Amino acid sequence: MAAEVSPVPTPSPSPTPAEERAYGAFKLSEEDGIELYEIKTQLYNGNLMIIHDPSRVTIGMSHDEYSYDKPGRTLPEIAQRYNAVAAVNGGGFEDDGGMGTGSAPYGLVISNGKMKWGVPEYKYELVGFTENNVLVVVI
Repeated sequence: MAAEVSPVPTPSPSPTPAEERAYGAFKLSEEDGIELYEIKTQLYNGNLMIIHDPSRVTIGMSHDEYSYDKPGRTLPEIAQRYNAVAAVNGGGFEDDGGMGTGSAPYGLVISNGKMKWGVPEYKYELVGFTENNVLVVVI
């Protein structure tokens, strides 16, 4: 069952607890050009964030230079490093210890227009933004 997501009225001052709500999309907040929704279906629960200004989206990195030799950072640490209001793990990485602190990414990493990890001759699938804040999907 797919969830339809559309703006809905802000909950009343005393909203129904999440576990008691019906299926659908529930607007939790809207401030500073960012909308936050809770999504509930029979198959999953999740959150959706709509950022109206794409220039506010950036690729955060655990380190300025990746390496197999040093541990990475956790997602909350990366979010704090960039003073982010939200963070999503956008890719996979080597994590031999299973602690979520691996440092060597799988695939390609480009940040601020520079390739930070990957093989220049290889063809990658990717999602990102151009320097003009246009979303690009390459498959």
